[in-house]
Amino acid sequence: MAKMTLVLSDSTPQEFVKNQEALFREYRGTETLVRDEKGVQLFAHYDAAVSDFSFIETDNHLFAELGINYSQKKLKHRMESLASEDIEGIQECIDGEVCQILVDKADRRVIVATDAFGLNPLYMSNSETATVLSTDIKGVLSAMPGLRTDINSVSVAEFLSGHFIMENRTLFDGVRLLPEASIMEFAASTNIRPKTRTWFVLPREPEERPIREWIELVARAFGRSISKRAREGLGTFLSGGMDSRVILASIPPQIRETMTALTFGIPGADDCRIARRVSAKYGVRLIHKTLTSSDFLENVLLHMWVSEGVSNHLVSPIIGAVASLGVDAIFDGFAGDTQFGGAFHDQSQELDDGLWPAKRGRFILQKMQQKGIMRNTADVNRILANTDLDGLDRSFAEAVENEAAALPSDMNPQLVYEQVLFRLRIKRHTLGGQLSVDYVCPSLKPYYDSSFVETILRIPPRMRRHHGFFNEFVRSVLPSTLKIETNREMPYLHIAKYKRLLRRYVAAIARRFGVFIPRSRPWAEPSRMLLTDPQYRKWLYDLLLGKRTEARCILEPEGIKDLFKEHLAKREDHSGLLMNAADLELTLRLFSDGDGFRLFAGER
Repeated sequence: MAKMTLVLSDSTPQEFVKNQEALFREYRGTETLVRDEKGVQLFAHYDAAVSDFSFIETDNHLFAELGINYSQKKLKHRMESLASEDIEGIQECIDGEVCQILVDKADRRVIVATDAFGLNPLYMSNSETATVLSTDIKGVLSAMPGLRTDINSVSVAEFLSGHFIMENRTLFDGVRLLPEASIMEFAASTNIRPKTRTWFVLPREPEERPIREWIELVARAFGRSISKRAREGLGTFLSGGMDSRVILASIPPQIRETMTALTFGIPGADDCRIARRVSAKYGVRLIHKTLTSSDFLENVLLHMWVSEGVSNHLVSPIIGAVASLGVDAIFDGFAGDTQFGGAFHDQSQELDDGLWPAKRGRFILQKMQQKGIMRNTADVNRILANTDLDGLDRSFAEAVENEAAALPSDMNPQLVYEQVLFRLRIKRHTLGGQLSVDYVCPSLKPYYDSSFVETILRIPPRMRRHHGFFNEFVRSVLPSTLKIETNREMPYLHIAKYKRLLRRYVAAIARRFGVFIPRSRPWAEPSRMLLTDPQYRKWLYDLLLGKRTEARCILEPEGIKDLFKEHLAKREDHSGLLMNAADLELTLRLFSDGDGFRLFAGER
C-alpha cells in the first residue's frame, strides 16, 4: 500500500526527505512524490502499477488519497466533497481501503477521511508546534523522535493481553491511530483534538426477510465486491479453508486462469494439503512454501519493522512469500467467517431480546477472554511488573466500554457485541498474516466492501449464528466449493458433525493407552513449536529473559519463567501470551530504542 508522511510545521524536521526515503525503502513501490517547502513537508512512496496513491495541488489546497479506491467519481470531485464535508458526497467518493487528506494552505485547516473499517490506518501527532500525519507510526516517530520514549502503560497491558490496543491509542503517548469511518477537521499545530464526524453508519437493527431473499441480496452484493477487485494477473491467498475458497470460486474463470495462489505452512499441515486440491479444481497456479523454525526467525526483525508490530512474529516468512508471487495485488479472505456471521455470536438470550445481562464492557471482555481473543487478566498480571490485577481488569472493561460507546447509541445489543469484537480484531489483532500482507502488497478484501457489510449486518444475528447463513449461502450459490475435502467440515452436514465427535472420543480413548492419533494441523502451531522446537524455544526464552528486556522493567522475569514451566509441563497453554510478550519487546527495541531506525532507516 502507498506510504506517506505529512508534516505541517514552521520549524520542519531536518533531512525530512532523506529520512522518509530510508523509512519506506523496504516496501514495494515504483514512484515517489515530494513536497518540501516552508510549513509543509510531504513524502509519498507508492505503486503506480495498482494506482494506490493520487494527488492534486491547487493554489489553495493539497489533496492526497491513499489506497485503492473503487469509486467512479473524479479525483477533483472527491477533493471538493471532502472540502465541503458533504457526508453524502464523501460516501460516494470512498469505496475501498482508502483514506483522504486535504490541507487548506491559507488557514492551515486539515480535513481527513478514513476508510470504513480502518484497514488503511493513519497515525497522527498534533502538538503546539507541529502536526504529523503518516500511514506508519515510524513516519511520526521519525519526524518527532522525542515521542519514542513516552510509552503508554495501559497500551502495553492491552498489547500483552490481545496483541491489539484499544481506543485508538498506540504504544506511544503522543501518537494516536485515527478512528475508522470518520471525517476529522482540525487546525494544524494547535494540540487540540480534531472535530470528528462519522461518514459510514452501520445498520442499527436487523431486518426480517425469508432466507432465500437474503441469499439473493448477499449474492448480488458479494458479486459486485468481487467484480470491483478482479482483474487479470492477481494473486490470492489459499489456506484451503472456506473463506479463501469462496473468493476463488466467485472470481470469473477467465481471470482465475491468470492468477497465482499462495499457501504455506508447517510440514504435514492440512491447509497445504487441501489448498493443493482447491487450486487444481479451479485451475490456479499454486506456490506452496513449507516453513521451518529458521524461516520464522530469519526475518523476524524486518517483519516487525515492516508490520509496525501489528502482526505476530510467527508470520514473518510472509514478506518473502508474497514477494515470490510476483503480482501487483493479492486477494485476501480475512476474515470471511466474521463478516458472514457465526464466529463471534453468543448464545445469550438476553442479547437476542435486546438486553445486556450485565455491564456491557465487562460482559464483552468476559466473552473475549472465553474466546481467546484476549488473554486472561490474571495471566497478564503475572508477567507485568508493578501492576494490580483488579486495576488491570477494570481498565480493560472500561476500554471495551469506550469502544462500544463509539457505535450508535440506539444500535441493537447483538450488533454492538459483534461489532466491538470485529473492530478490535481488525484494528490491531492478527493471528495470521493478513495485516502483514497489507503492509507489503496491495491487498484486496471483498469481505470488507462497505455495501456488502451493510447487507450482511441487516440479516438477523440468529440466522447468522454458528455459520448458519454462510452454510446456506455456499450450498445455494457456490456448491462446488463443498465438493473438496476440508478439515473444516460445514456444520450443516450432520454426518460430518458426528464423525468429528467420534474422532474426538477415539482420540481420547487412545491417549489413555499412550497412543496419540495425529490431529488436523494448521499452517503454524505456536504451542507445538514451543514444546517441540528447541531452536524456537531457546530464541523466545533468551529474548524474554535477556538483560536488555529485564532492564526495561516492563516484564517480570519470574512471571515469564513460571509461564514457560507451566507450558512445558503441559499444564496450561501460554504460547499466545509469551508470543505477545516477545512481539512487545521486539517492537519497543525497534521503535522506542531506535534499533529499527538504525538497522533499516540508516539513522546514526
